Amino acid sequence: MTDLPTAIVLASTPGQSPGAIVLRGLSEDDYARVAEDVAASHSGRTLHEYAGHLRRFVEWCDGRGLEPMPANPEAVALYLRQLADEGRTVSTLGVILAAISQAHLAAGFPSPREHAAFKLAWKGLRRRVGAAGGATPNRKAPVMALDVAAMVATQPETLAGLRNRALLALGYAGAFRRSELVALEVSDVERVEGRGLRVTVRRSKTDQVGEGATKAIPFGAGEACPVAALSAWLDAAGIVEGPLFRSITRWGQVSSEGLTGRTVAQLVKDAAETIGRDPSRVSGHSLRAGFVTHALASGVSPADVVQTTKHRGMGMIMVYDRRRDVWTGSGL
Repeated sequence: MTDLPTAIVLASTPGQSPGAIVLRGLSEDDYARVAEDVAASHSGRTLHEYAGHLRRFVEWCDGRGLEPMPANPEAVALYLRQLADEGRTVSTLGVILAAISQAHLAAGFPSPREHAAFKLAWKGLRRRVGAAGGATPNRKAPVMALDVAAMVATQPETLAGLRNRALLALGYAGAFRRSELVALEVSDVERVEGRGLRVTVRRSKTDQVGEGATKAIPFGAGEACPVAALSAWLDAAGIVEGPLFRSITRWGQVSSEGLTGRTVAQLVKDAAETIGRDPSRVSGHSLRAGFVTHALASGVSPADVVQTTKHRGMGMIMVYDRRRDVWTGSGL
């Protein structure tokens, strides 16, 4: 396989820093410093994904006698066209393009995506794939306030049931991503007398450098009150430090390990099914989408919604707005 002349993003493997960049001519110490900074530039998962896409691009170039770095912009466009013909969505193509672009920038080369000819080809490809249905995201239905209340009410009076109530109520009230929920620790939650909870999100999808953000969680009504539900769960589980939401063994013992994002998604699906909804139409993200949809439908301004969702801009709020979906078919 062709060796990239200046840099290559390496896959994350045991004993190696994810996303490390190998630069020719550098000493081992210099390389280690560069690798450390590169590894911190994105999440390990993102860098690992980029590495896989980049390696496949290099192999494709090798098979055609093309130079992968710096790559001819038309060659990149042709590569993406081939992947689109194989069924890749616009979203996936965008990730692949980002991987190729980041590798070029890391090597000191201009990104192919900035070339005029590539921009035109990319625009046309997105329109063509979109017209064929590839650009339409598989958006899950929102879980609205009444749904959350019903889902919470159906949870059993067990440790798992109490945990699920707290997770559903807090996840909705704070418009949390599932990755944010599973990362929360007891020390991140502060009770504010007469007001609710102050929750610190130390790192999120849009905050990879760990600047942190604070969310205000007000009291709610009935069993769906996030403050009461969380308190009940922590008291019953005897949790005073460490991960906020944890797995429970078959013997009813609370684990010291936190839940995974995949588990959160399954819990939301299971809870939706208990109230007669189609679990295939919801996901862990449905809580966040439901919060945004309900808030906008209630007349809350996008600027105020962002105060809870912590999006970097108001443009993404419209993507999360599922008001049309709610009235399509049978809702959820």
